[in-house]
Amino acid sequence: MELRAYAAILCRRKWIVLLTVLTALGVAVAANRIIAPVYVATATARVSVTSGSIDYVIRDPTYTDRLLNTYLTLVTSHSVREQVAKELNLNTLPEISGTAPANSELLHVSASHRDPAMAAAIANAATAALAAQVETAQQSNPESAQALGEDFAAAQQALLDARLKYESLASDPQADPNDVASARIELDLRQQEYSSLQTQYDRARVTEATRRDTIVLADPAVPPESPSSPNQLLNLALGLGAGLVGAIGLAFLFENLDDRLYTTGAIRRAARVPILAVIPRSGRRARILLVSANARLLEAFRWLRTNLLYQSARQPLKTIVITSSQRGEGRSTVTANLAFVLAGANRRVIIIDADLRSPRQHQFFGLSNHCGLTSVLRDEASVADALQTTTIPRIQVLTSGPEPSYPPELLGSERMRQLLTELRATADLILLDAPPLEQVADAAILAGIVDGVILVVQSGRAREGAVVAAIRKLDTLQARVVGVVANQADADDGEPAESYDAVPTARLITHENPTPVAVRNGRPSRLRQRFAEAESESSLRGDE
Repeated sequence: MELRAYAAILCRRKWIVLLTVLTALGVAVAANRIIAPVYVATATARVSVTSGSIDYVIRDPTYTDRLLNTYLTLVTSHSVREQVAKELNLNTLPEISGTAPANSELLHVSASHRDPAMAAAIANAATAALAAQVETAQQSNPESAQALGEDFAAAQQALLDARLKYESLASDPQADPNDVASARIELDLRQQEYSSLQTQYDRARVTEATRRDTIVLADPAVPPESPSSPNQLLNLALGLGAGLVGAIGLAFLFENLDDRLYTTGAIRRAARVPILAVIPRSGRRARILLVSANARLLEAFRWLRTNLLYQSARQPLKTIVITSSQRGEGRSTVTANLAFVLAGANRRVIIIDADLRSPRQHQFFGLSNHCGLTSVLRDEASVADALQTTTIPRIQVLTSGPEPSYPPELLGSERMRQLLTELRATADLILLDAPPLEQVADAAILAGIVDGVILVVQSGRAREGAVVAAIRKLDTLQARVVGVVANQADADDGEPAESYDAVPTARLITHENPTPVAVRNGRPSRLRQRFAEAESESSLRGDE
């Protein structure tokens, strides 16, 4: 499928696309209004790490990274959040997060809250709580200089006591040698303990002096001016994107489920017969419009006339049934307009309104319907009395007449065949406006007694199944299907494209409002005058 075909589908389903996109945007707008705004404030802390000695750096070069990761875990811990909630009198634990930029000693502490001022207060309080916890942890370390200092002082006093005891026993001549030996052993033990603690204490003091972790609030959090969520622009963009995707999907889904025929290519594939003409779309509701700047409609019917006369030259076509697969496809309009252009080419045309249930031709031409086809078929009137002359030269109309109880009985009668035989002698072409094939048997009956059938298929209204069934029914009757008229369609797939000259020509009858301008205005002579102008233009253009 070409890109142009995809665009045509989206154009046909424009209301589905528009409604889907608008619905998605509406949901996004509603979400922006319903979702409560959340503000995020961020405090920046600097973690100072002193490595102490070269040996220590060599032993633990990743200390800073590990320390920052540890602080990230601590700042989001339950204890910190609980401490912040207690400090700020919050009913629930706050939402706190942290990040540490690579290759830095910075720690970003973020807090979210519906109140921007409270968000900033939470971020600052969390940073302060983290710093307090780190300080407490360092002071309570059993290997800290302070703890070792206390142990060292106790060992020093114990050593002094042991030395005094030993010296006292050693200087006493009457002292028991065993007591002196025990005092000596105790003195040695106290000396060893003292020496060990002195070494540890000295090392702890040096380490504590040269490597101490501190957290300093470098950039306090301030109340944010705008919320971080909802992100209204992002939500609208997502809504628009989702709406477009959904709209395109729905458009193609409806296209696949819809069996109506929209293009001339689809009409040709369904009917499997030639397309005689493509009648362009008209934005107006149908009326008999005599002259306008729109020459496309007249050119389309001239093309239909040319194809029809070409077919007639190959195989005589004097009586033609014009029908459709279902109602509302413009067959009566096509019949009247075709008669107009045929008369403009000096062809004598008789229109028989064979739609005995819903006749239209008498309305198009402003004629009486008291006497017509049914009157002739019932032998209530002669052909001469029933056949009416219109204000357009070379066009006569046999209206439907009074509605019968069972139209197929009259249309299938021998009198109908005789009538067509009689009219052949007085006209070059006889056009029968017949009911749709899908609903009644009238058109099928007439198709068996005429020279050819033209099927009118309206783009966007005719359904594939109905068109296929209509063609199959005509094939069963062995009727000659001359071709299809694609009504209200755009030429595509290689359909003939005429050049439309902007000349004053007749738009004729558009779709389904049959009241003629000339009759409505009470000036039937105007219709004759406009026809003469169109006929003159036709002769200037060299039409047959």
